[in-house]
Parts: sequence; C-alpha cells; structure tokens
Amino acid sequence: EPIPTSDALGLKGASEGRLDECERRGLLHVGTGMVGFRHDLTRRAVETALTGSERLARNRAVLEDLPEDTHPSLIVHCAVEANDVDRLIVVAPRSARYAAAMGSHRLAVDDFRQLAPYLDRLDPEEVGALVGEWAREEFLIDNIDEAIKLNETALSHHRRTGDTSAESMALAQGSHFYENAGRRERAEASALHAIEVLGPHADGADLARALEANAYLAMMAGNVTAVPDFVDRTLAAGGPDIDQRILIRSLNHRGIVANIANYPGGRAD
Repeated sequence: EPIPTSDALGLKGASEGRLDECERRGLLHVGTGMVGFRHDLTRRAVETALTGSERLARNRAVLEDLPEDTHPSLIVHCAVEANDVDRLIVVAPRSARYAAAMGSHRLAVDDFRQLAPYLDRLDPEEVGALVGEWAREEFLIDNIDEAIKLNETALSHHRRTGDTSAESMALAQGSHFYENAGRRERAEASALHAIEVLGPHADGADLARALEANAYLAMMAGNVTAVPDFVDRTLAAGGPDIDQRILIRSLNHRGIVANIANYPGGRAD
C-alpha cells in the first residue's frame, strides 16, 4: 500500500533525490503526498532479493522510524516481518477494527489471525471480546465453522470471568452463526439462553440485543405471530437510546413477516 511521502522521507537513508531516482527507474510511483511501488511485482522482486536477516533488520529499522499515527496495517506488516510480538499484539487489534469499520473484512481477519499464537499474552479480560470480534469477521467472509469455534472460545472466556453481559452477547451472536450453518435447534437454544443468563434485572441494552436474536430466528422461520411480539419487547427494552443496528434489524424482521401476511404491509417498517 502507498504511504505518505513524509513517512517515506522519515526513514533512515531516505531522501528526495533517492525517491526521484527510484521513480525515474520505474520502481516507485510518487503521487501527491503518497509514495508506493509502481506494481506489486516490483515490490515482490525487491522483497525476495533480501536475505532473511536483511528483511528482519530493515523491518525493525522501519518500525523504529515510523510515526505513531502511521496506518496500523503497515505497522502490523512490519511487526510481523520484524518478529516484534510486543508491537504486534498492541497494533493488530487496532488495525483489525479499523479494517472492519471500513468494510475490509478479509483484511480484518488477516490481522486477527496474526494474533492467534499470542492470545495467552493478552489481558484475559480482553481476550473474550477480541475473539468475539474476530468470530464476527470470519462469519462475514463466510468462514462459518471457524466463526462458531471462535465464538465458543469467547463464550468460555466470558463464563470464566463472570461477565453475563458479554456472555449474552456471545450467545446472541452464536445463534446467528448456528442458524446460518443449518443448526436450527442449537441456534434457538443459544438465543433463548442469551435472555436467560441476564436474569430478572437485565440491562435494557443487553436484553434488547438478546431479544433481537430471537426475533431474527422467528423471522427466518416465517413465524408471523412470534416476530411482532419479540420486536415489541426488543424496542421496549432498548428504549429511546436503543442501538441503531438493533433497531434497524428489528424493524426489518417485523416488516418481512408483515409482507408474508399482506404484501407490501411491511414497507413502512
């Protein structure tokens, strides 16, 4: 990926003259404020010409020179190549979340997978949430079996730490994964358990999320009587500050079953 020209010039041994020479030789493309290889084949040729020790040393040098506000994916790449695990476990989650927010789910998965060997070095309180996010990204690129495994790992972490809110979230998410894997009974059990673990004094946002998971399953089954009830309970639990994603999904569930009964009765929702 191209990087800001200022970052490139900040590296040891770099200069405007050397950038100009590389551009004239057809190696680099220097645009408005950005510089990158003209073609990925050129990058690969340069990279493969380095010995293992040269690559290690140069990536370590780059890591030392790059400013903290450098694009996180570049830092992750250099940290992996430099075998800098301490830097990797700090930056990879940030890079993965940035990629996910931009809709680059495969890149997010790549970043999360870099962390797999080092999960035991992370704060136990953070591992469950991180693995849950990773599971969602695997699901979004259609790795459903892997998503289920990761979500079960996250669920185990939440149960060990006694975080019922996070446990309910993982159960609700898992119900979606199981449904898409064709495991209907497991999906229904997981969605109902997402409500049960919250107890009688559940936080409204947590309860809304769990109820929405049940509304989704009822909608997928075409249950025109159960969906409106679940949606009404979801909206009541979430209140005026309901999470927008939960609100949108809930209204869609209600609209879809309204269309089943009387098309286009659900258009407004």
